[in-house]
Amino acid sequence: MIGVFSCQKDDDSITDSNTNNISIKEYTFDELNSNTTFSKTYKKVVKAIKKKNLNKSRSLDDNDFEIDSTIIKEIKIGNITSYTFLAYLDNQEPNSFNNIVIQIDSLENERALLITYFPESSMEYIVDHNSFTFQGTSIAEIVNIDSTAFVNRDMDMGCFVTWYCNWGGSIHLAGDNCTESYMFSETTCNLGGGGSGGGGGAGGSSSPNNPDPINTAPTYTIPYEQNLIECLGLNSVENANLVVSNWINNPDNFIQVRKMSTFLSNKNCSEKAQAFVIASIEAIINGDLDEFNEDFYTWGVTKDDTFVNSELDCIYEKLKGGNLGNNFFNDMLFEFDQLTPLKFSIGPTPNPEDYAFTKGETTTIFGQTHASYEIISSPDAESASNLDKMVTLSHELMHAFMFKSLEDWGIVSFDNIGRPYLIENYDDMCQDDNLDEEININFLTMKERWVFLICEILENSDDPNNNQEWTHSLFNSPVFAIETYREKLEQELYNNHDWNSEPTDIKNLMIQHFGAFNWKQKVAEYMSWSGLHGTPEFANWLSTQTEYTSTLYPNPLDLWKEGVTEWWTQSNNINYVSNNCN
Repeated sequence: MIGVFSCQKDDDSITDSNTNNISIKEYTFDELNSNTTFSKTYKKVVKAIKKKNLNKSRSLDDNDFEIDSTIIKEIKIGNITSYTFLAYLDNQEPNSFNNIVIQIDSLENERALLITYFPESSMEYIVDHNSFTFQGTSIAEIVNIDSTAFVNRDMDMGCFVTWYCNWGGSIHLAGDNCTESYMFSETTCNLGGGGSGGGGGAGGSSSPNNPDPINTAPTYTIPYEQNLIECLGLNSVENANLVVSNWINNPDNFIQVRKMSTFLSNKNCSEKAQAFVIASIEAIINGDLDEFNEDFYTWGVTKDDTFVNSELDCIYEKLKGGNLGNNFFNDMLFEFDQLTPLKFSIGPTPNPEDYAFTKGETTTIFGQTHASYEIISSPDAESASNLDKMVTLSHELMHAFMFKSLEDWGIVSFDNIGRPYLIENYDDMCQDDNLDEEININFLTMKERWVFLICEILENSDDPNNNQEWTHSLFNSPVFAIETYREKLEQELYNNHDWNSEPTDIKNLMIQHFGAFNWKQKVAEYMSWSGLHGTPEFANWLSTQTEYTSTLYPNPLDLWKEGVTEWWTQSNNINYVSNNCN
């Protein structure tokens, strides 16, 4: 059961500067949920509110709600502890926000309020304290946690104490960044019971008809509508979209706007995430989509039935998990979404001699043209060694990631087989100013860098207008940073392959080539050049490997091919190396 009392400033509130040794700390819900006292009371309060035994002032039937789990304020004064968190009610009052306050004393006596705040002016964000100003009114609804009891209409429901901070020259809601000397409180009491409570809300005993005040420091978040509009750039003249902006500002869409705003915040408002949200809003407006679903963003990578539970799938999952927190394989997977999906499969490749093939094609989704990709591994790749499977999947994923970036920029499209081709020919795309050897590519935009590097590769080839190896040469170009794709692949292999699973004989052979300390890194380096041996960069790299030649392998090419990589890539050597993923 819930009782109601309204709070109007000036006629039922008292301001007090006595802080009574107050302590305010901020936690996430997950951090507090391990506190059994809090968890037990929280569950009771949720149950009581959802029972819909609301005062008649609420006419809506649905009283479901969610909480903002990112911040809960804990206030301790004496032997009394309160917890305040933001709640999103399905029957939210217009132009308001809700807080639930739970208060527990040392005897585990429990009380709770549902407070609705009505700001009368814009809530200014105080950056240094991660807080907000508040001017307005509120309505406090008393939550009867014990559903078997009834609220006595003649009983004094007591008061609640709101804590503020005046640090920095502006009064705002207190939090754990505010020191006690800058805090003050405002006590608000019910209108029906008569009398005002004392300031501060200190702990202590009181009669049943005059309970201790409930302490709160309201929690609030940045307005989701504003967040969403600013992230999408809709507040700028060049990006103005009245239809989308009106949809965002429509109160009926608040739940979806909140989901979108939170989603974009979690994605650091990336361009890809922005495009996904815009496409989703337009699809909702056009009736092509019922509601925003961020799973569409993360469901972009799928597995064909031919791939599921295969040996390649086992290696895929190991790469996806990764031994390092910042996994390059995962980073590349993350770039694909429902609008630009990627599928893994096992089947015949266009060229039967290829271990794998990355296919690209364009399609239309939500009225916009997007590309989709498929990495097709051959049956030979399925029966290869573990290390070779890892090379194949990583190599082809790099192709897919690379093709996606180039297609996004309008640099490539795909033929009927799925192979990429440059939309412009060499003469049109690669003007003289693009090939300035003095240019610093770090000062170029990402698209300009792609064009520059491709043109540089084509310029140094025998036939710039008919050179398919540019896709592999890009593996050795600093597209994003100092490290090249090939170097990242090397580290991916080194960090994620189970080197201890390799048989003793093959380990001893590699130790003979490279030494006991260095053999894992060197094998990863040599294997990372698989599939790139047709590039001029491979020949340059081979020339740096003469120190590892021997009587048995006097030529660096022989060492790379016969001395190292063929142990993991040739089917007749499969039993000499690790080949069972499980």
